[in-house]
Amino acid sequence: MTPQLATAIAATHPLSLLELTQLISILASALHKIQALEAESAAFWSNSSLGDLSQEPSVPVFLGLPTVASDLWPEEESMDDFLGFLQEQRQLDRAA
Repeated sequence: MTPQLATAIAATHPLSLLELTQLISILASALHKIQALEAESAAFWSNSSLGDLSQEPSVPVFLGLPTVASDLWPEEESMDDFLGFLQEQRQLDRAA
């Protein structure tokens, strides 16, 4: 047992049963996260074939602007209105 571990164990002696239970839960959660990270790291560095990689979920392919276009901009406002607003805001930002 390392001196650091012995010190940590000694520091738990004054803890109540509830505090010890909470400490164990926190440590178990931390260990789970570390194990998941190690598994992800091992998977990243594994030599996967192109066939294997093609079966994994991936980012969707961008199919062009019409697929991501939105109608959030009000039809009654022109591009000139927007550019005027943008220029006005930039001037205000510079003045501040």
